[in-house]
This record gives sequence, structure tokens and C-alpha cells, in this order.
Amino acid sequence: MLTKLMNSLFLTLILTSMMMYFFSFHPIMIGSMVIFQAIILSSFISSKTFFSWFGFFIFIIYLGGILMLFSYIISLINSKSIIFSSNKVLISTFLISFSFNMFKEKKSFLEISSSKFTKLIMSMFSLSSMKLSIYLMIFLLLILIMVVYMTENSKGNMRKL
Repeated sequence: MLTKLMNSLFLTLILTSMMMYFFSFHPIMIGSMVIFQAIILSSFISSKTFFSWFGFFIFIIYLGGILMLFSYIISLINSKSIIFSSNKVLISTFLISFSFNMFKEKKSFLEISSSKFTKLIMSMFSLSSMKLSIYLMIFLLLILIMVVYMTENSKGNMRKL
């Protein structure tokens, strides 16, 4: 009973945060949504597997890669204020309640076998996909080095004011 409730809560939060991307136009809001979704995803993975370090590992990789790209985008745009409208808050509240009720009704959707889930996650890092993972890690490292070099040369924003 408790695991079904936890599954529905995790899936509701993930679905709601993905839907909130459509309502956020400021890069800082999008970055905070990415952080929120990374926390939810890593805690969901940690609760489903017996290895709590695996969720933390996924969180660090996910957050490092995505936030590096957001730091580049934020340095290029103009600084504008974040505007909250009551319509967006009302729509997000409706989405949360609707998605929670949707997952509550479909009990067969929430029943995920722990062993199947563990096998699925471990297959991402199998020997056959190891080259792709290493190439992606090297690519993210090179992007990080280039962004640091570009910001260090100009000692500030990458765009001219």
C-alpha cells in the first residue's frame, strides 16, 4: 500500500514538473525545474534499487550536464525579472490534482517489479553501451572546459553590453 502511494507520488511529481516546463520561460525557472526533476528522479531510483549510491550518481551526472548548459544560456540572455501569474499557479495546481487522481485510479500502471526495474537500469551501463557513456562523459567534460575558458577570457558575461 505504501509503495503504491510512493510510486503515485513520484510519478505525479515527475509528470507535473514536466508539464511545468511549458509554463516557464525564464532560464532560472527552467533551471530550478531541472534541479527539482533531478532530485525526484534520483530519489525514485534510490527507492527502487538496493543501491542508494546509484541514484546519487545519476543525480550528479544529470545535474552537472544540464546545469552546465543552463549556465551558458543564462550568461547569453538579457537579465529580466521572473513574473508569476495567478493563472499559471492555478493551472499547475489543477495539473497536480488531476495527475495524482489519474495515477491513483490505475493501480496496474503503478506496479513495477523491483527486479525488472533494477535490470533495466543496470542495462544502461552494460558493456555494449559503455562506449556511448564514455563518449558522452568526454563530450560533457569538453563543453565544461570550453565554457570556463570562454567566461575566463572575458571576465564576465559572454555577450557585450
